[in-house]
Amino acid sequence: MPLTDLVRYLNARDRDQRPFLRLDDPFHATPTGAEAHYARITLDSSYAPVHVGSSGSLHGHVAVLKARGELNDLPLHPDALFAIPSNNAEFVHLDRLVRTLHALNYLLHPDQQHLYVKVNLRHIEIVPSGHGIVFENALRACGLDPQNITLEINIADEPSDALRTALEAYRARGYRIALNIHGQDWNNIDWLPEFKPDVVRLGLALLQQPAQLKLLAKQLADAGIRSLIEVENAAQAKRAISAGVDLIQHPVGTESHQKARAETHGKAAESHATAN
Repeated sequence: MPLTDLVRYLNARDRDQRPFLRLDDPFHATPTGAEAHYARITLDSSYAPVHVGSSGSLHGHVAVLKARGELNDLPLHPDALFAIPSNNAEFVHLDRLVRTLHALNYLLHPDQQHLYVKVNLRHIEIVPSGHGIVFENALRACGLDPQNITLEINIADEPSDALRTALEAYRARGYRIALNIHGQDWNNIDWLPEFKPDVVRLGLALLQQPAQLKLLAKQLADAGIRSLIEVENAAQAKRAISAGVDLIQHPVGTESHQKARAETHGKAAESHATAN
């Protein structure tokens, strides 16, 4: 389906689902993909590449939201966006809007693999049942499948009953689950395997504690859970790989830079061979 037709379809779905009056359609096709508009803010997607630590092969991408004001064209921190909704229904709608935008743009990504998208914990606690159904319909319109999506959820402690119910519903529909645990005492993760996350995101600060990071990565691996950590540079990536971390998230744009370097290296090698 052409992008313009897909945008038209998603806008029609949005009009049917929106819990509040909004005159303008949110999704717009652009020369490079699609963007969404919400409360005079333009939303766009970028993708941080994730590589397998042991092999270096591309595993997928983490969707990263970009936001800028339409009046002043200044960047806005994505977290500030979610302070705008005035009620729960609008909050849930915005959370779905962002994930749908990421799925729509990922359809056009040249290295499409596995996509990680965030689900706000407040969304999960608001919606009583049927978790993942609405997003699944949007995914399938974009040519994606729940099996190719990991839903990442930020939590501060052991999952609540509402989250337990949501995790079961998501898994039943084929989604994978990643937990980003803030403030966790990593000396006690005995409760974690019960919730069967596919991935646990580790904090960057653990790179300063290589022994603990190595032990934690092994404990997660022994429980059948993959570890993921976001790094800022090649040195940090090397430390994470040495510690046995399964998945390494690189900065947005790393992939294109790597491709450019590879193409340059290839051309240089070709020129050298021709010269000889």
